[in-house]
Amino acid sequence: TGTYERPPNGNFDYPDGASETGIDDAQTLVSGHDQQLQNTSYTISVSNRADGEETASLTYRYDNEKELSLRTEDLRESQNEIVEDYNNQEIVIAQNLGSNNVTYQRNFLRQPAPYTAGFELRNFIGAANYTATEVVQQEDGTEVVVYEVDGLSEQTQQQVDDLTGEVRLSENGQFTRVDLNVTTTVRGQEITENQVVEFSDVGSTSVEDPDWLSTARQQTEEPE
Repeated sequence: TGTYERPPNGNFDYPDGASETGIDDAQTLVSGHDQQLQNTSYTISVSNRADGEETASLTYRYDNEKELSLRTEDLRESQNEIVEDYNNQEIVIAQNLGSNNVTYQRNFLRQPAPYTAGFELRNFIGAANYTATEVVQQEDGTEVVVYEVDGLSEQTQQQVDDLTGEVRLSENGQFTRVDLNVTTTVRGQEITENQVVEFSDVGSTSVEDPDWLSTARQQTEEPE
């Protein structure tokens, strides 16, 4: 959790949309988070567990110098990898890696900017009310304020039975971790999912072409 902790009303410089009393404007915060990652490299790790069992995980690494990203998806029944080449506007997909049924696709890359988990953050941050509990220093020396869930938003109350967890926010407006437990009732059965999003290696992530990329390009046509 860090090398030290202190109350949230200390010297922490809260970014626009946040304060020591809570998260005031989720939209402003997420926009600021996106801006912090626009011109740098970074790694995003996303995991989902249902009733204690991992159902899916995703690792997204973006190298801004090469304008290249590599997304790895570990699902229950398959592993997929996706290369997004923003310089050449090309996306190459390898499905079912590690099996005897690997398939490849190659298409135009239509999204204008790298993935920053902004969509997930908007949903998570807007789902609840938060209270600042402490300021901690992370292992890389970054100071973050820890916000804990303090009740559901009015809209979320209609869809979710319970929500617990925390989010961590740095002084420059970048989220470093979201860790939430969401409890819902599906067909009369209560299910608790744990969803974690972590941001790391900001400014130091590098991406190399995966081993399968040359084979994928040989077996697919160049996008017209």
